[in-house]
Amino acid sequence: RLKEVVEADRDGRCVVLPCKIGDTVYDIQMEKITEKTIISIPFLLSKSVNHLCLHAINNRDAITTIDTENLGKTVFLTRKEAEAALEGMKEGNNQ
Repeated sequence: RLKEVVEADRDGRCVVLPCKIGDTVYDIQMEKITEKTIISIPFLLSKSVNHLCLHAINNRDAITTIDTENLGKTVFLTRKEAEAALEGMKEGNNQ
């Protein structure tokens, strides 16, 4: 199986997902951290477009699309990372 995965990676047929269905992500909005649960991970791969996003639901059952480009910027895979980023944002606003 490992040989097959290595071959798929070399051929450009391998996609590594940033998280899995059911994981919690932490979204910073209006200086607050909001928890969201991943419900799907759709992606479009073609000769001209490579796009991966996350669909998540919050505690009020609102579904949102998260661009994976925002991972590590405004959306985080751990609460600790989100808290550190929020603190950094607040410190940046006070200067």
